[in-house]
Amino acid sequence: MLELSLENLARGGNWLLRTRFGRLDVMQSIEGMHSYEQLRDGAVMPDLPGFDSPPLFAGLDDLIALKPAAGRDQDLADIAELERRRQASS
Repeated sequence: MLELSLENLARGGNWLLRTRFGRLDVMQSIEGMHSYEQLRDGAVMPDLPGFDSPPLFAGLDDLIALKPAAGRDQDLADIAELERRRQASS
């Protein structure tokens, strides 16, 4: 396991971080996404007090589209839940 540092983040790859708010996936490469610009176009910026420049997060449509590429059982379960929430919010 690599230590979390700027140098190791600069090496690339994907990271799973455990925070006091829960799991945070830092994805530096994502199968199924053609470009950073494509992902950024659908990104959302939550209202987070105390942040001068809040982080961007993958939008719901992109998140649902990216999950099958991972192919993990949890990702497949996540897709069903995200689809259910999308339907409930429409």
